[in-house]
Order: sequence, then structure tokens, then C-alpha cells
Amino acid sequence: MQRLGELDRNREITVVCRSGNRSGLACELLTEQNFDVINMTGGMNNWSDRISYGR
Repeated sequence: MQRLGELDRNREITVVCRSGNRSGLACELLTEQNFDVINMTGGMNNWSDRISYGR
């Protein structure tokens, strides 16, 4: 909550953790603060794609 000012309220934010539980709680808190958020269901445990690093 102390770093909300660092987040862009004009963009959708995807929240990720290992299993999806902590990110789910974070999404609840951010939604209460009027952020547009998505929880990555299952977290990184369910990630099955390759990671692409932007340049």
C-alpha cells in the first residue's frame, strides 16, 4: 500500500506470485483502490509458456 503511487492507474496490471494466492490478495487490495487488475490464476506454478524478454 505504501507504493501505490508507483503504479499507473491508466493501465491494466497483471499480478503474479508463485501459486496465485498472494497475488489474489494483492488484486483485492488494488481493486479497492480502483486499479484495473488481473490475477494470473495458478501463479508461476501453472506457467507453461516460454518467457520472452523485451529489449
